[in-house]
Amino acid sequence: MNGRKRHIAVDTLGLPVMITVTPVDTTDPDAARELLWRLRIMQPQITQIWADSAYAGQTISTASASISVLSFSSSPLVLS
Repeated sequence: MNGRKRHIAVDTLGLPVMITVTPVDTTDPDAARELLWRLRIMQPQITQIWADSAYAGQTISTASASISVLSFSSSPLVLS
């Protein structure tokens, strides 16, 4: 398959904090693991997130060791 997916973390104002671009065949949980890993390195002050339900799963539980995932919903990934 050809194409790209964009996984974007935004703050509570909707401003972009982190953007990850992956091939279209990358699963959402795998992309979220990469996004959260980069987020922990580049923005260590972020301690809580609200994530889209497409990102739920074991990979997120593992990747979010230092970031508390508050809930999964149908809204985009929002950081506080």
